[in-house]
Amino acid sequence: MSALQLPMTALSFQSSVLADCAASFALAALLARYAQPLCARLGLIDLLDARKLHTAATGLVGGLALLLAILPLGLLASALVWPLS
Repeated sequence: MSALQLPMTALSFQSSVLADCAASFALAALLARYAQPLCARLGLIDLLDARKLHTAATGLVGGLALLLAILPLGLLASALVWPLS
C-alpha cells in the first residue's frame, strides 16, 4: 500500500481538520482586513442611523470574506479526507 492508500486514523483526521480550521481562520482574517477598504471604495458601507446599534460605519461584505475563506478550504479538506475513487 502506498501512503495515499493507507486508512485515515483518528489522529490524522483530527490534525487535518485542525489545520483546515487554522488556515480558514487566517484566510478569513486576511480577507476581512482587506475587504474593509474595498467596501469603502465601492460604497458598500452601512452608514449610521438612529435605529442602528453600531457606532461607526460598517462594511457590508464581511460575510462574503468568511464564505470565500471557509468554502474552498472546507472543500479541500473534505477532498483530502474522503477522496473520490
